Formats: sequence, C-alpha cells, structure tokens
Amino acid sequence: MTVIRRMRKAAMSAAMVAAVMFAGVSLTASPAEAITGGYPVQADIRGASLVHLQIGTAGCSGVLITPEWVLTARHCIPETAEPGTAIVGPSLMTGHKRGIVEVRRHTSVDLAVIRLSSPVPAPTAGLSGAHQHPGNPATVTGWGGWNINPYPVAQQADTTIDRRVINLPGPFPSMALLEAPIRNGRLLPGDSGGALWVNGEVAGILSMSTSTHTPSQDGTLGWYIPVAEHLDWIAYHTAAPVPRVSGQSAALVDARQYPPLIPVAQTISLPILHETASSPLAIGSH
Repeated sequence: MTVIRRMRKAAMSAAMVAAVMFAGVSLTASPAEAITGGYPVQADIRGASLVHLQIGTAGCSGVLITPEWVLTARHCIPETAEPGTAIVGPSLMTGHKRGIVEVRRHTSVDLAVIRLSSPVPAPTAGLSGAHQHPGNPATVTGWGGWNINPYPVAQQADTTIDRRVINLPGPFPSMALLEAPIRNGRLLPGDSGGALWVNGEVAGILSMSTSTHTPSQDGTLGWYIPVAEHLDWIAYHTAAPVPRVSGQSAALVDARQYPPLIPVAQTISLPILHETASSPLAIGSH
C-alpha cells in the first residue's frame, strides 16, 4: 500500500507544494499514486467508501462521507479550476464514476470537501469523534501507486499512531497532525487524501509522508489530519452526520525540537522513485 506523502506535488499537478529538507527527509503535499506493497483493501466500508480522484493531471484519494460529498486533502485540489472525476469503490473498473461540481477548501489546514455531480449508491464512511492517542492501532487506505503497480483494486496497510505533532515543514506549520509509521506497505503519490481508519471510522486524512534519499525509508511514515478536531467544519460544509467529540486530545510534540524517527520499510516491493521538484512525497495524493 502506498503511503500518502503530505505536501508532495503530484507528478503533473499544479497543486500547492512545499518541499523542504527535514532531518534528511523531504516533506511535501501534493497529489500522487496509491499504497504499494500492502494488501487489497478490505471488502467492507474501507473499500466501499474509498474514492479515486482525478483533477486535471493530479491523482489523489478521498473518502465518501455522504452520498454527494468526498473528504480529502486540500493540497489535492489545484488552485486553478480544472475538470475532475471521482470513482467510488475499491475498483477503477467497477466503481461508481461521477463528475466534480464543487470544491470547498479549509482555510488553515490541509482539508477539503468535494461535491459530486450526483449521489452515489454506496455506503458512506462514518467519522470518528474520538481523539486519537499514541498506541492506537489503525489501517490506512489509498490509491497511490496503482499506475506503477497495476493492482485491480485499491490497497491498504497497517499502522499504529505514534504521536500528535506540530511544526512540520510545509504551508501549514501550525497544523496538528497524527504521526503514523506504516507497516505492511508504503505510502506513494496518490495516497494523499486517503483515510486513517480506527475502529471502522475515519479518524484522519493523509496530508504528508516521507520522501527520502534512502529507498528503505521512503513512504514509511505518514502524517494525518485528525478528523475529531475538525468535525464542525466538515459538518458545516457537507451536512454529514458527525458524532460527539470524546476524550481529550493528545499532547502536542514540537517536531522541530523532537524530529520524527523514520522507520525502515517492512516490505521491499516499492519501486524506487526518483524525486524531483515536481514530485513531492506521495500518499493518497501527494
């Protein structure tokens, strides 16, 4: 499974991008391909609500939260209006295809919602109101890397939430993110905007992932926007049903003072990608 790399520019996208060197790691937000080296997405809500987004030349992931609205990462949306399509479901061949008629971007974090041209007769994902803490097990889904590894269906990988961080490089340094090392797969361009699943609910949206000069560490760490911290914004713009927020948010760790530890991949199936100024970190939608 390809881990979405937040702040990575889609290979041919005009999405906003910030490429910086952070302890030898390049962090970027942009549209990209899907998880690689993982396993086919589960035949449950994780697969049924998964969305492949194609806007202009940018490819990303998303999740269907109402029959008409998709939740994704803001950096997946080009600043200039471009034609776009969405395919809902785990297969590009049999999924529900719709046009994109409206986009609403969050002003201060890497979130966006997209309205489809007509309702989709597919299950919609529930949003988690629980604040996530270190040690919580999770899975991640995305379309990253599908055009490199021609999977017939989207991919999934495993993770455990490590910490909640702030001050990562990028256009939103004050944005709190859930840091999650990826197991049984790696994030790739196109995974951006994909979901972090905890207890069958969407707990996060992929914003960034690692892109390093060391292939064994590329795409092994992802940063997800915590859904529980932005439920009001999501509900206001989509009328999606949202749960009551529960628990207390985890302590924020300053990533400048305590840089992330980049794990080595537990899979060797990720093809070596050559990073360029126009191809940032990829996961879900880099």
